[in-house]
Amino acid sequence: MENNPNTDPNPDVIPTALETEPSGTGTLSVRQPMRLLKLLDQQASQRGTTRTELVRAILESHFNPAEPSADLATELQEAISQKEQLEQALQELATRYQSLLQQPKSSDYTSELEVDLLKAVDISCKSIMPTRTDFRKKLKHYSRLESDRT
Repeated sequence: MENNPNTDPNPDVIPTALETEPSGTGTLSVRQPMRLLKLLDQQASQRGTTRTELVRAILESHFNPAEPSADLATELQEAISQKEQLEQALQELATRYQSLLQQPKSSDYTSELEVDLLKAVDISCKSIMPTRTDFRKKLKHYSRLESDRT
């Protein structure tokens, strides 16, 4: 392997774009892994390190769990906040449902119950999609129960 002088303005920056062969299939050619290994060996020798240490440094710089990106932290906080709001709304609906069950039955009882159950379905769909069918089944079940009571 020929040792070329480093012409990079910043030797600590690892090149990210590799040459790709136009294979037309969207897959790696047989020679691309060899090119990657040669590039890693070249960069490692220029930096006076091993290929393994160079790969480890690349991975740590891009995927360091100790320092998550600000965007990721913001998204996480927003998701936690939304989850808490949805849980609170579901809890309020559950409390309302229990109070409706304790009240004497009236003509508005069934419609109020259906509206609340539909709200619960909507909220749960926003938080947990797989439970959507469960709430629809419960809605049908409660509607059947109410029609049997009257």
